Amino acid sequence: MVISKVHALLLDRMVASRKSGGGFVEPHTYEERFFLELETQGLVHRTGHSRLFAPTYLGEELAHLMCKQITNGTIPRLADWRDSWRWIGSDIVGMIEKIRQGQNLASGAVDRLIERGFAVHRTSGLGPWDPVTLTDSGTIVSDIYRALEPGLCISASLADVIRSTPAGPADAVQLATGPHSRALLEGMRLIVYSVPDARWYTYTRLGKAIRSMVTHATPECELEYLSPDILLALVAVMRMHQVAPEMYEHLRKLGYIDDSDKLTVAGHWGMEVYKLWHRATTRETVYGFPTHDKTVVPLHIQTNTETDWLEATLEPTGAWARAN
Repeated sequence: MVISKVHALLLDRMVASRKSGGGFVEPHTYEERFFLELETQGLVHRTGHSRLFAPTYLGEELAHLMCKQITNGTIPRLADWRDSWRWIGSDIVGMIEKIRQGQNLASGAVDRLIERGFAVHRTSGLGPWDPVTLTDSGTIVSDIYRALEPGLCISASLADVIRSTPAGPADAVQLATGPHSRALLEGMRLIVYSVPDARWYTYTRLGKAIRSMVTHATPECELEYLSPDILLALVAVMRMHQVAPEMYEHLRKLGYIDDSDKLTVAGHWGMEVYKLWHRATTRETVYGFPTHDKTVVPLHIQTNTETDWLEATLEPTGAWARAN
């Protein structure tokens, strides 16, 4: 979940339009990429293939929480937000999840949550060592994050970005792409940033599987590399079911199946992606698929969905330990 000033302004505008009796909002041309970033996160939706957007139920709940925090003075008015300031990001959600699971945070991390009204010190007479607990706002953000179902859409240009960036943990400067691509990767939960200052990033388990998939796919192909429809078609091919002829051609051009309609290396990585994506969207464990990573299945059975998304955040070692 990524909410910067421009995302907050758009959510506020859509909610205000709905309150005044309006329905969907048509974005200006320069706003379209920001609406796409919100749509990828599951916070807004559009009418079919049109350019009209409205907040989803969870997007509206998040906007109401933001407005409530502004009204009670917890966070500044939207006009006073710095363009670079993020109310919510994967680093912020990671800190919230750590507190919710009873883990400790460094003082700098706690200060960032307190600044946003997501946590408070419980008074116990220990001064700066007082334990930290989530506020109602922090719990609501966590609940919304866990309930959201992010989109999954990898264009040719985004596939190039994924191939060309280190899997991590790596310094955030190595994520050498524009802010729109970074927001899409973070919004789809393919990358997460480190606690407390987002100096490091790493691809999540799902992100690493997608990275392997597009790395083994046909390069420089001007087609959509990944979507739910493509994943479901790959599953159908693996099960020797029929798919539409144009989808067969699409899968062959991408290098996911060969001329005999057998899965290639990229296609097998697609099965890995399907397992992780299916688990995250349906809360079900998928059995019967070949895996390149023998640790994925037992790990998946033992962890819950929100930990799957944030496994890098919650690991005791790795990018987060290096950043603290």
